[in-house]
Amino acid sequence: PTSLERYCHAVDNCAVGSLAITAPAGSNSTAPLALGTGSATCTGRDVAGNQASCALQVVVVDTEPPTLSCVDVQVATELGTVQAMVNLSSAVLASDNCGVVDVSQTAGRDSMSMFPVGVHVVEFTAQDAAGNRVNCSFSVVVLAGTSTTSTT
Repeated sequence: PTSLERYCHAVDNCAVGSLAITAPAGSNSTAPLALGTGSATCTGRDVAGNQASCALQVVVVDTEPPTLSCVDVQVATELGTVQAMVNLSSAVLASDNCGVVDVSQTAGRDSMSMFPVGVHVVEFTAQDAAGNRVNCSFSVVVLAGTSTTSTT
């Protein structure tokens, strides 16, 4: 998103009196423009009252991928067992500059499933409404033989 002021200019052989910008619906001329297609009008007026206008076709697209951060998880099995149930939901955080982001797991054991003792790699993908994607991966470390479970 950008403002229209950088695209509308007026010049005159005497002096420019004013420059007016009519922004696309849902936007204004000085704030970031909303995603989508619209038209805008630039109107320049000189000090004698003469004016000229031009129309702009404005297309704003989202090219910035979402942000996705992943943190390693460490859990311990119950005493005498060789696997632990792991909840991955707190290990992944996503956001996007233009709204909703869809997060999905793309590799590794599923959240809330049993993970055997050892190191497991899990991968997630975040995709925004414009189709921009980003991936992150992290390790799930399952330790054996203790009586408590902890998440790091």
